Formats: sequence, C-alpha cells, structure tokens
Amino acid sequence: MIVHARALMSATPMLTAATVQDTAGKVAYVPKAGGPPDSSGYMWAGYAIVAVTYGAYIVLLLRRMARAKRGR
Repeated sequence: MIVHARALMSATPMLTAATVQDTAGKVAYVPKAGGPPDSSGYMWAGYAIVAVTYGAYIVLLLRRMARAKRGR
C-alpha cells in the first residue's frame, strides 16, 4: 500500500489536536473520599460465584484424573 505524503500532511493537524492534553482545565474524574456507593453485597456475591466456579472446575479435573488413572 502506497501512502502519499499529502495524505499524511492533511492528517497531521488532527493527530496533534487529538494528542494534546489541556492541563489548564478540569482534571479527569477523581473519586472523593466517600467513594462509590457501598456495593459489598455485590462484591461478596461475585466472590461466591468465582469460588463455586473454581471449586467445580477443580472437582471436574480431579474426577477426570481419577477416571484416567482407572483406565476408562
């Protein structure tokens, strides 16, 4: 693919405008000391789902290893 210099030159102002960051304005969102609403119930539910999933996967692997050991 051949790219002409004219195409690169027309894209240069757009690239520089997109990459320049305005540091004089407001900063990006920074959470306050209070943080987001309490979601500990959702976190514990997520932990429980992950624990059950990993546990089931480990049990499945152990059953497959036992079956292979028996020669099935």
